[in-house]
Amino acid sequence: MSKEELLCNLSVDKKLVNDINFNPYYQIIQSGLNRKVLVNGMKLISLGTNDYLGIANNDIIKKEAAAVLEKFGVSLCGTPIVIGQSEINRRLEIEIADFLKQEDALLFPSGYQANMSLFQLMTNEKDVIIADKEVHSSLLNGVALSRATFKIFPHNDIEKLEKTLSRYSNYRVKFVVLEGLYSTNGD
Repeated sequence: MSKEELLCNLSVDKKLVNDINFNPYYQIIQSGLNRKVLVNGMKLISLGTNDYLGIANNDIIKKEAAAVLEKFGVSLCGTPIVIGQSEINRRLEIEIADFLKQEDALLFPSGYQANMSLFQLMTNEKDVIIADKEVHSSLLNGVALSRATFKIFPHNDIEKLEKTLSRYSNYRVKFVVLEGLYSTNGD
């Protein structure tokens, strides 16, 4: 699949949603984001979060977050390159780099922003990115913005991956993109 085909496939068909006058997406949650949520006045079990470790509403983490908010506020209201970087973010980058035995680390505010930036920063036209068909859409969006050649292999098909890797052996760098946990199907 080419990058152009990928971008074309990113559109959403809203016909069914309009026909039945019901959109299951973008529902308003009227409670905190716990395992059980209140939506349209109904108590429901939330099965769609990425809080795999169940720490988003941990009392210790919320207390620490409140202390950080009290000291640093909710935003620096600008990019670190222009206005500077908070000491807490820089300290975390240094700790991550030390832990990984790397020269430095760069934190992104979300997984989405990391996925949108990663391949633009690390690749060029001499590289190939080979992705599992089921990777998160934000990874595919980020790949589409890169200058690298892009190929997809069928989900969890190692033989196809190996064949694809051998076909692109002359590229400068070969990136294989897959996930530890596929959020769309639970693999």
